[in-house]
Amino acid sequence: MPQQEPQPGKNTTLARRFEWHAFLVLLLSMNQPYCLAADGQLEELRREVRDPPGHIEETAAPRQEQERRPRWLEDEQQEDAWSDLFGQVLLVTFTSPFWAPIGFLEDNHAIDGYFFQHPYEADQAGFMAIGDLPSRNDKLRAWAMRMDVEYGDSFDATARVGGHALLQTRSRWGLDGGVDYRYENLAPGNQDQLWTGDLNIVYRFAQSEAVQFRAGLGFNWLADQEESDFGFNFTYAVDWLPRAPWVTTAEIDLGAIGEATLVHGRFTAGIQFRRLEIYSGYDYYDVGHVDLSNLVSGIRFSY
Repeated sequence: MPQQEPQPGKNTTLARRFEWHAFLVLLLSMNQPYCLAADGQLEELRREVRDPPGHIEETAAPRQEQERRPRWLEDEQQEDAWSDLFGQVLLVTFTSPFWAPIGFLEDNHAIDGYFFQHPYEADQAGFMAIGDLPSRNDKLRAWAMRMDVEYGDSFDATARVGGHALLQTRSRWGLDGGVDYRYENLAPGNQDQLWTGDLNIVYRFAQSEAVQFRAGLGFNWLADQEESDFGFNFTYAVDWLPRAPWVTTAEIDLGAIGEATLVHGRFTAGIQFRRLEIYSGYDYYDVGHVDLSNLVSGIRFSY
């Protein structure tokens, strides 16, 4: 009798199903790095500004503990928190960045200050002449402007190219603003990019020949191909010229962009060559939970 060919059994069917499942898992694992790489730091920055994560709801346990707390204890804690001593210490602490420089520089705001065309011009100390009239020195002016161009690199996938301008006047009022083009190289070979910046009205509240403090209010912004977002900004900065040819600048910005908070701080040190300053330093830039800090180097022109 002719022999019948064996029919595929249950084990053969399970083996084929296992092969198909293994093929699908391998296919998905090959595509996974691309999905992760396409979601870089700049995309996280957009989410922080436009769609921040929700706030964590308060748990029931702390609320129950607060309900069991004696009423007299709450009253006593509130009285201690808002005592006169605490209020005075708090006021002195938060206002010291303003009154301390004024007292240290002995700036009574009664004497005008004029600017040289650039720091250390004609072997002068610093950048300003306090109390000298332009008629006594033809190099002094009632206004000064500087502009810089710089490159910042975080030594990962993100970098930026930026520019900044500062206009100062004898009246102590001025304008301060900057713009940064930020880009990020993604793993598949693509590149993400956006623009950030700020613009502020500033007031030079303390000044001397070699040190100038300024503070002001304005707005921050972020823009890409989809839309633009804005937010409030407070800025505080100081320029210190210890001795020729050194120039140091420190600045901090506190504010927001869209729905995210912004903390920006920077410090640079440079060498002045007539109207040109070559500087380097560090730029801290944090929006929400995204940190885009970088080392910077640039050139600054005085007008």
